[in-house]
Amino acid sequence: MIRIMLVDDEPIFISDLKDKINSIGNGFKVIYEAYDAQDAMRNIKIYQPDIIFTDIKMPGINGICLIKEIKKQYSHIIPIILSGYHDFDLARDALRANADDYLVKPINEQQLKNILINKSTKVLELRKNTQAELLTRIVNDKIVSINEIVTHFNKFSYYFALQISPSMSISENNISEIDSILSKNETYWILNQFLNDSTLIVFGLNQSNKSVIQTISHKFVNHGCVADKNHTTISLSPIFHDIRKLHDIIKKMMDEKDVYEALGQSIVIFDNNQVANCKELYNKLQTEYKEKIQNALWTHNWHSFCDLVAQALEFCQREKSPKILIKKFLFRITISVEKNYAIYPQYTEFNIENHIEKIVESAKDYKSLVSQYSEFLLKIFCIDDENNMISDEELMSSIDSYLKENLTKKINVETVCKHFFISQPKMNRIFKKYKNSSFIEYLTFLKIEEAKSIIQSQPNISINHLASVLGFTDNLYFSKVFKKITSLSPTQYKKYYKP
Repeated sequence: MIRIMLVDDEPIFISDLKDKINSIGNGFKVIYEAYDAQDAMRNIKIYQPDIIFTDIKMPGINGICLIKEIKKQYSHIIPIILSGYHDFDLARDALRANADDYLVKPINEQQLKNILINKSTKVLELRKNTQAELLTRIVNDKIVSINEIVTHFNKFSYYFALQISPSMSISENNISEIDSILSKNETYWILNQFLNDSTLIVFGLNQSNKSVIQTISHKFVNHGCVADKNHTTISLSPIFHDIRKLHDIIKKMMDEKDVYEALGQSIVIFDNNQVANCKELYNKLQTEYKEKIQNALWTHNWHSFCDLVAQALEFCQREKSPKILIKKFLFRITISVEKNYAIYPQYTEFNIENHIEKIVESAKDYKSLVSQYSEFLLKIFCIDDENNMISDEELMSSIDSYLKENLTKKINVETVCKHFFISQPKMNRIFKKYKNSSFIEYLTFLKIEEAKSIIQSQPNISINHLASVLGFTDNLYFSKVFKKITSLSPTQYKKYYKP
């Protein structure tokens, strides 16, 4: 996806330009609309656009000053000027300020399409160059900020490192072969002159299938680009999810490489029993739950989905699965959720993988893991806006039964939302629709009805004990609520219904 920011003080023009960009398709998406330069600068870090269209004339800071600031702080962003015919001199000044191109208002849709397609190639080049610079710093154990990682390395599920000895040469044919083997949106970076003049290839993949990298490695060996096939020339790392760990992984690879090289092995894949067991368990998870989970998501049956996730995690608990497998499984599930439910705009650039890792690490047990994961999904995805298989009326009936069965337990809106995997806004909407009251009002009504029933069946029960049984910590408040609903105090009600 090519992320685009629009900056213009005319909302109607922005709306029209956004519609034209959306009609072009091809992966172009307007991710933010700013109505002045100050707003644009505040939100560049948040939304991380690849291209910024900015008007020249705006109140306060004009477009030329904005372009200069963008070029100073964000060299990977492509600024494009929007100007009127009479603003040509200003447009020329903007080009001198390193604007990449300009469009004359009113915008010609074909010209807009041509510019976007032309700039998309440059966007990808700039992205890759910036990523390569960051990788170089990581390899050399230099500090890279979290923000830089989130901005530039949040598109790939898994990372692999391939270290090649100085005796290997990489030709254009080899590079073409890499391109043909990798799928769409998967990429690689070739870093030269590191690690004692060795070449490092880092792969960013959308899958966990190491065989893709093995295939590439074998092609390098078999096609004669390796000088001595009797010695280790390629070292393939295990899967790792945090690109910041690249330096430490390479160091370990180099240490291991010396050992394997002495054994005369041509290709070394570092693996161990835990990884093998992990793969077997993951295959079982996929076989047992993947199709069922996909069907639940395709039909927007959210409750079925949540039940299946809970079952899958129970399987992990029984098998004593390592955390790396659980993180991997939940991340792949979340990718499927993202394909079926819209993500809230404020979480468009959210690093989902890192957050899932935190959830798994912080969960005290599997039950809390299920709860935290479902809360996380409800927080960032627009699940309430979808038509789930269960109707609101059926959901209200289920909630009603649940409340009546648990009146003597400590329950509140949060516990009920977690139990039914719904958000508080949806809970409020359902109660307003079917009970014409809030959740608290209805729960209080049920508790008082239960209190009446208990008094009738146990007339000697003390008011203090009755209030405590129903979860009221304040006896006076209980009596006040009771009287408000029944027009009688609990004591009066006991006398009225005394046998």
